[in-house]
Amino acid sequence: MGGLVNGAKALPGQFKEAGMNMINGVIDGISERWQALKSKFSSLTDMLPDWMEIWRR
Repeated sequence: MGGLVNGAKALPGQFKEAGMNMINGVIDGISERWQALKSKFSSLTDMLPDWMEIWRR
């Protein structure tokens, strides 16, 4: 019975760690692909017509 109680008490910490790992994974993924993302946006904005110059900065 004590093991069950201790297991239940550990759940909040385990959920917190899992949530932190997920968020860190998203941040790491974005960081790793940041250059590719910037390059893609740059190539897309290069296709805009000249009258939309404000978006090309």
